[in-house]
Formats: sequence, structure tokens, C-alpha cells
Amino acid sequence: EDERSDGRRVPTMIYSGHDGGPTQNCCVAVAREGDPLLRSWDKDVANPVIESAPQSVGADLPEMRDHTVWREAGRWYQVMGSGLPGQGKDGAQGGAALCFSSPDLREWTYEGPLAVGDGDVSATGTIWECPDLMRLEGPDGEVDVLTVAAWHQGDTMRSMWMVGQREGTRMTIERTGRMDLGENYFYAPQSLRLPDGRRVVIGWMQPNGTQEQRVAAGWAGSMNIPREVVLAQDGTVRFFPIREIDSLHLGEPVRLEGEEVDGAQLSGRSLDLRIAGVLGEAPIELDLLASQDGSCATRITLSRRQAKGMSGQEAWTGWLSVDRSSAADADSPWRGEDTRLLQGPVPLGSDGVVEMRVLLDRSSLEVFVDGQPLSVRVGADPSHDQVRVRAAGLEHATLRAWQMSEAYTSGRLEA
Repeated sequence: EDERSDGRRVPTMIYSGHDGGPTQNCCVAVAREGDPLLRSWDKDVANPVIESAPQSVGADLPEMRDHTVWREAGRWYQVMGSGLPGQGKDGAQGGAALCFSSPDLREWTYEGPLAVGDGDVSATGTIWECPDLMRLEGPDGEVDVLTVAAWHQGDTMRSMWMVGQREGTRMTIERTGRMDLGENYFYAPQSLRLPDGRRVVIGWMQPNGTQEQRVAAGWAGSMNIPREVVLAQDGTVRFFPIREIDSLHLGEPVRLEGEEVDGAQLSGRSLDLRIAGVLGEAPIELDLLASQDGSCATRITLSRRQAKGMSGQEAWTGWLSVDRSSAADADSPWRGEDTRLLQGPVPLGSDGVVEMRVLLDRSSLEVFVDGQPLSVRVGADPSHDQVRVRAAGLEHATLRAWQMSEAYTSGRLEA
């Protein structure tokens, strides 16, 4: 909210505009009076308030868009996503978060890059979209966390977190990681702090299907489940479904213990399923959205691998994968266009203790292992609802599974 000269606080939007030029620009709009739902906005006559790339950066700045705005020491600051040619590793173009300051949200001064990436196309990309800046409390005090969506030549790659220390308009990055192992199925994340102090982030789960499938379905894409952001003891950033998700549980859960877990068979297309125990040599395998004969299914696999611990000693780490190659028959109209294997490392507790939570809502699948998510869109036949569990190597196993209700019980808010 911007404060007017008469003391009124007015909801104000900072957004990316485009006038047909080579890059985007920064614009301002204010909420129209008498509309408490914020459905109507008036563009500022001064737009664009940042017309083009800073002259000191150069006219060949490839992209510049998306904003995170905060107020500090009586002045406004914002970061815009971009990329800086020649600033990455070995002279590559690195993704960048460009920092500006203003006294009034209209007159902006370029302060330089808050942070610049290494230009690694396989990881941090060449353009950073949708930057977001937050502070988290850790074991050694507060740290700054920058999140970005890595982009390269039109490819929405993945969302990254970066932990470091910010001094004014510069941030030193100390470590990085993936916000979600599902790559672009958790993209363009933005966060907010709730009144109770929790930091919550919401991402965009992109669609998976042809243009014809999207038109026939009547929708394309959705938002991921809101996640609480936590700084772990080891300094990594973890993400957990917000506790309000539990309010969607229907009735009592299925409860299984010990040997009952291995070989368990359930059914459902909207589920909250939690498996915990000590992971041994044999992996956990979970088939979801399976056909009755088992020929079609999406398989979640959680296994353990040896890796070097922080002290240099041998330690266990987890490996999570989601295989959609058999989610539907090859000629099925429901089969997704993207069936690649998605996978990556996940944390394990001491002695292999693990907790895996699976949130399934028809085509939306989000898996969490001790705060490391993997999100994915699945193309499966609507009649396939079987769930099969294999967990012979899981000691002290427990399983809880709830059917889930609709979030919108009385209709969606109309625009």
C-alpha cells in the first residue's frame, strides 16, 4: 500500500508493461475507490515509470520484467528479473535481479544488480523471472533468501532458492537449490508473510497436454498447494504444505502399521497420503491413478543412496522419482504430452528415517519428502483410481491416507 499526502493508504500495483519494444517496462496502477475486492484498477498517467533498461547496463539487455517490492528506511525498493550479458561464468549471460529505489513508487533510480547468476543453462538459466526476496530465521540468525524462476530462450526451466546475506542493494549468494524437483511444474513462485509470522509461497503448476486437450478440458494450468517456507538446520530451504490443507480431509483416515503397509491397496483420485519409517535397501514404490489390471499407473519411487555427509563421513541421502511413462495408454486421449522422468535428491533423517507425503488432486500430484517437493502434472484416464504400495524395505512403517474434499464448497468468487 502506498501512503498518500493526506494520510490515506491506497493499494498499489507494480506490474510489467510492454509497448512492442525489445524489453518490458515497469508500470504502476492504483485500486479504484469503492471496490473492496480490488477488481478495478487505474493505470498511472506517468507510466511507464521505468521505461527501459538502465543505460549503464546497455541497450542489448535481453529481458527485464517481474517485480518484488519492499519498503526500507523510508524508501521503496524493487527488484526486476533480467539477465546480464557477460556477467556469468566464463563470460556467459547470467540471470540477474536488478535493484531500483524510489521515494514514491514513480521516480526510480537504478542501484545495480542485487545478484547475478552463473549462466549455467542446466541449472540457473540465462534469465531470472519472477524474483522474490524474503528473510528467514535460521539456527544462526536471520538470512536473506532470493527465489527466482530460471528461464532460457523461451524455456521455463525451474524455480531456484538462493541463501545469502544482503547488505543494502547487494546480496552475496552462499548456497543455492531447487525449490521443486518437478522443474517447471512449480514455476513463477511468489511469497507472502501471514499475520501469524509464517512465510508462505505459491507457485504455478503448468499444464501438460496439447492445445486441443486444453481447449477440450476448458482449463490450462493451476496453482500449486501453498507451502510454508522454512530454513533447515543444515542451511537449506525446505517447503511444507500449509497446515490448512488438513481442513479438507474427509472423515477418518486409513491407518496401517508395520507389515500392513507393504502390499496395501487403496483407491481415490483426491488423496492426502503419508508414509513414514526407516528406509532400508529396498525402495518404497507407490503406484497412483492405476488401472484395475495395473497396466497403467504413475509410479513414485523413493530409495536411498550413499553420499558424503557434511563432516566427510559416509551418509545416506534419498532419491525421489516420478515415472509417468505408463500413466495412460499410448493412444489414450488423456495421455499427457510430457511424460519425462522427474527425479532428484531428497533429505533423509538420521539412520534413514523418512517421511513422505503425497497430495493428489486428479491430474495434480505433489510429493514432499522432508521438505523437498516434487510436483508434476499427470495425464491419466479419469476411471483409473487404484493405489498400490510396495514398502518391504521400510522398517517401523506407518501409513495414513485421507480422501480429500473440494476447496471450493460454495462456488468460486466471480470476477
